[in-house]
Amino acid sequence: MHGPAFACRAFDTWAPFRIVGGLNKRRPDADDLSAARSFAERLREGPGRAV
Repeated sequence: MHGPAFACRAFDTWAPFRIVGGLNKRRPDADDLSAARSFAERLREGPGRAV
């Protein structure tokens, strides 16, 4: 991968985690959504400025 990237934890119910009701039950949260919004705005600014 070349250039900026964004990642956040998300609700996960993959097989072994389904037994306990899943992981990251409260994700994405308000902070994750704010970070995603900020990342998207930096991408809109154009190449070279999104880092």
